[in-house]
Order: sequence, then C-alpha cells, then structure tokens
Amino acid sequence: MMPEGSRRLSTSRLLRVAALVAGGFVLVVGATRFADEGFLQRLRADYPLVFGRVETLLDTRRAAGPVEPAIRPEEVVALTVERPGLPANCLEPGPARASLAVPGDRLRIRFFEKGGFSTGEGGGAGAAQTLVFERLDLSGTYEVASDGSLALPLLGRLPVQGRELVCIEAALADGYIGILNAPLDATVSFESRPPVVLRGPVRAPGTYGWTEGLTVARLIASAGSAAMGGYDSLGRRVELEARVRELRDRMLGVALERARTEAAIERQRALKLPASELDYMGVELGLRRIEGETQALVAELDAFEAIESRWQTEVADLGRRLAEMRRHHQIAQEQLEVLRQRREELSDLSGRGVTTAARLDAATLNLMGSERAMLETFDALLALESQLNIARLSLEQARTDRSRRLAAELREEAEEENLLKGQLRAVQAEIARVDLGDGLVEGFVPVVEIERPGPEGVRRIQAAPEDEVFPADLVTISIPGRDLVMPVRSSEDDGRSSLLR
Repeated sequence: MMPEGSRRLSTSRLLRVAALVAGGFVLVVGATRFADEGFLQRLRADYPLVFGRVETLLDTRRAAGPVEPAIRPEEVVALTVERPGLPANCLEPGPARASLAVPGDRLRIRFFEKGGFSTGEGGGAGAAQTLVFERLDLSGTYEVASDGSLALPLLGRLPVQGRELVCIEAALADGYIGILNAPLDATVSFESRPPVVLRGPVRAPGTYGWTEGLTVARLIASAGSAAMGGYDSLGRRVELEARVRELRDRMLGVALERARTEAAIERQRALKLPASELDYMGVELGLRRIEGETQALVAELDAFEAIESRWQTEVADLGRRLAEMRRHHQIAQEQLEVLRQRREELSDLSGRGVTTAARLDAATLNLMGSERAMLETFDALLALESQLNIARLSLEQARTDRSRRLAAELREEAEEENLLKGQLRAVQAEIARVDLGDGLVEGFVPVVEIERPGPEGVRRIQAAPEDEVFPADLVTISIPGRDLVMPVRSSEDDGRSSLLR
C-alpha cells in the first residue's frame, strides 16, 4: 500500500501532467494554425511528452484540411423607406364611437423597425432577409392630455382625440419615418380608459369605470336610482335626516367659533351673539361648549393683553428715561457753553498778562471734560431713542400679528360655514328627491343629458336609457316635470332660524 505522502505526491504530479497536456494542446493547435513547420519541430523537441500525446490529433487536423465558413459575412441591404401617409378614412372625423381616443386614455404604443441583410451559403449569393426589432427607446405607455394630444419623444405633440387606433398608428408611423428615415411600424392599444361621471337623483353618484357596451340604463342601475325601483326610501330618509342633524350641529359649532373670533377682534370678553342664539346653542351643543368658547376667548384676550402691557410698560419706561436723558443732555450743552465762554475770557486775560497760564490750562481741561460728558449724554440719548423705536415697533408687530391671525381664523370659519351650507342643501335636495321618488309611477323614464368631449369641444346630447355611454362622458340624470324645491324647515325659535338660514 502506497504511503500517504507518496499518494499526495502522485496526485500533485498527475495534476501537473494534466495541466501540461491541456496547455500543450492549446499551444500545438494554435501552432498548427498560425506557425510554420520549423516552429513545430522545435516544439516537438522541447516538449516530447506533450507533443507525442497530441500528435495523432494533429495528424487528423491536417488531413481534414481548411474549413470554409458555411455562412458568408452579413451584408446589410438598404430597404426602401416611404412615408405611408394617412388612410383616407382618417383624414376626416367620423361618427362618435366608444373606440375613439379621448383625454385621459392611456395608450400602450410599441414601435418596430425593419432592417435588411443577405446571407450566402457555399459561396453562393444569398437571398435578402428582413429583421424586425422593437424600438424600446420609443415604446411605452402614453396618456392623452386634456388638449387631446400625446407627448412623444422626437415627434412632440400629436393630436389624437377623436381618432381610431388604426389612424393613430398610421399617424405615428408617418411621423417617425419622416424623422428617423427608417422603415417603422407602430401598434397602439388601450391600456386603460377614463371613467364615466354620473350625477343627479341616484343613490350613489360619482365615477364609474367604463366597460364595453355600457348604456345609460346599465349605468343608472349600477348607481341605484330611486326612479328605477328597489330603493329603500325609508332607510335612506333616516340616514339623510341623521346627516342633516350632523351638519346642523357642525354649523352651530362653526357659528360659535366665529362669534368667539369676532369678539376677540373687537376686544370683547363676551361672545358676540344675541341671547336667543346663545340659548339655542346651549340646548343643541350643551352649556359646556358655550363655557369652553367663552373661556378660550378670555384666555386669548388675557394672554394678548399681558404681551401688550409688557410692551406698553417698556415703551413708557423708555420714554421717561429718554426725557430724563434729554434733560441731562440739555444741561451738558449749557455747561459746555459756559465753560467755553470762561475759557475764552481767560485766554483773553492771559494774552494781556492779567491771569496765569495754569488757570488757562485748568479752564481748557474743564472744557474738554464737559465736551466729553455732552457726547456721552448724546450717545445715551441715541441709544434710548433706538430702544424706544424698537419697543414701539414690537408693540405694533404684536398687534398686527394678532389681527392677521384672527382675520385668517375668521376667513377659515366663513369658508367652512359656506361648505357646510352647501352640503346641507345637497342633503336636503336628496331628501326631497326621496320624497318625490316615493310617488313615481312604474315605467318612469328619466331625462338624461350627456356631456361628451370631442375635438371641437364638449357636446351636450339628450340620451335615452338604451344609448351607449362613452369613456369620459358626464351623465346627468334629472326628474322630468318636477322641481326639487328645498324643504323649508320650521324654526324652533329666532336663534335657530338666524343661525341656520
């Protein structure tokens, strides 16, 4: 049995021999193709073991002779490029159909370009072949804009509203061929269509997805019209009445907040509402809500008055200090003038020899000290004036900020109140519709008006229940011969009527 070390050595030797054989095979095969016979002789002498193992393979390789390629190199064939233009049926707008493109459509567009080449086998002239490949740089999903056009790379804006898909394909091919000067085809399909909007006396007005063959009757049935039967008018009436109560409570709350804001603007500590309205709000919203708004009003006024008082105190203090500093400055000016005159007198006396130079020098020093004191009072005066101006501006800024904040709150409350009034009117109209729907006879046919976008603008169409609905249509349902008058609710008191009118 071979020792472990010998087995390892034999394994490593076998690996080296295998590597030599493989490397030699590559060298010899390469040499037979690119080197001369002399190089092969030297290779045989240097590597006898490796060369001997592959010599048989080399002989077979020489006997086979050179291998000719089965296919000649490709030769590009220039294809004729002609702009197809638009078909005759795409030049003029046709009748309205659901298959026409409208704003909001998402179109899946794919572009394919053709390329030509020829192949030859066995030295013969091959026939021309055509290769079709997709232009991924152009293909994609594009949405029809509100103006009825597509935004396309290189081509720009292309009007497509009111066109069939085949006409869009022809227009795309014609446009890109004119730009790229290459044979190109386009395929267009709808990825998604815009929804249909339904409004009027139906249970669930809103948007509905368009499907092939959608009619007015199917759309109304999907929305659950009271006129079409199967409508739980009693349950719906209960829901609407609850919604009315909710909206009225919200309107009362907004009116209470508006009264608090108006009182804050006028710096009043009581809500700006008549006693009857406050009593009604106390019954509907609760006395705690009234007390809470009153406390919020008082707290806001106290906070602002504290800020205002602080600035007013600072302004008053700076005013007193400024007045005192002005008095000191006036005294310093008067003292400076006296010392200046005294110094001039001593200077005159010194010139005549009546006084000494020491007295003149002392007067000069006193004059300089007085000038310095006057300048210090002047600097202090300027600093106090600056502080006073800043305090006054801060006071006015605080007042302005508060006024702007309260005005913004008042505007928001007015907007919310108007919004709630609109919602209340809509719910009251729905209640009236339910009341009228209870008395509708069987076989009732609603009046349907469709607003349909087109290249020339929006068209209004009187439609029948069996008429087809197109994508992006606005369908309006109305009750013939009846006016939906807002129900007038009796007011419990003057407070309620004035608040919820």
